[in-house]
Amino acid sequence: MYINFRTPLMPIPANNSNKNSNQSQRHQSQPQQREQQQQAASQQQQQLPSSQPLRSHHHNNSSSHHHHHHHHHHQQLLQREREAKQQQRELEQQQQQQQQLLQQQQRQQQLQQQQQQYYSENQYPLEPATIALTASPHEDALQKLTQRLESELRIAKRQHLACTEVLLPADLLPRISAEMFEQSEKEPCGIRGCTIYIEFEDEPDNTRRIATMKTDPNTVSTFELYLTLKQDRRGWTSILPQFLKNLARGSTIMISPEFRLTKNKLYHAYAD
Repeated sequence: MYINFRTPLMPIPANNSNKNSNQSQRHQSQPQQREQQQQAASQQQQQLPSSQPLRSHHHNNSSSHHHHHHHHHHQQLLQREREAKQQQRELEQQQQQQQQLLQQQQRQQQLQQQQQQYYSENQYPLEPATIALTASPHEDALQKLTQRLESELRIAKRQHLACTEVLLPADLLPRISAEMFEQSEKEPCGIRGCTIYIEFEDEPDNTRRIATMKTDPNTVSTFELYLTLKQDRRGWTSILPQFLKNLARGSTIMISPEFRLTKNKLYHAYAD
């Protein structure tokens, strides 16, 4: 900032002394002008430091505000991470509970299946259906009697036969059932009054009883049927040496298609 100090217009005297005086005043005004300029510059420099703290203070306030904002943002991130971890833990707990519940249900189903299989293989029907209401055999009665015989042989295999499996000809049990119906045609109660004894002959002179069944527990037995099943010696074990036969005999028993069925009446008719 430059200050222009101009002297007021004065009338110029005619003498030379005034002219010299005027020149001296002009010469004196130039140093004064420079001095005043230096004073103005020093005042501006003094004003600059006073404004500098304002900017510094403003900068400090801005830095503090930025630091506070950054801290708040960091806290929000930590809170979100904690919430996400908590949700993850809850989700894992729910999945574990669901998995445990599913495993329990699977174990219960397996137990139920095992129980059902056990009862179907080892127990008699609680209320055995009447096998035949009349003396004439029919398909339904034949099928029911065949199923009863098969169930009895399953139980006998585990209790009396030291083997892992018993092989039967496919038509053996239906043929036995049909002949049992023929034996019961002239009986007072038909097949319902029959008690069946199942015997197994593993050697020609060695026969043992492996099962006993009543066709209808609610009917008094009027006759007995003795069924003898024979071990098939003509199977694949016949070509083995004796020590291998013993091993094979302990694992698999093959039943011969031949059988023997004998009848014993439990009463005497007048015609007899």
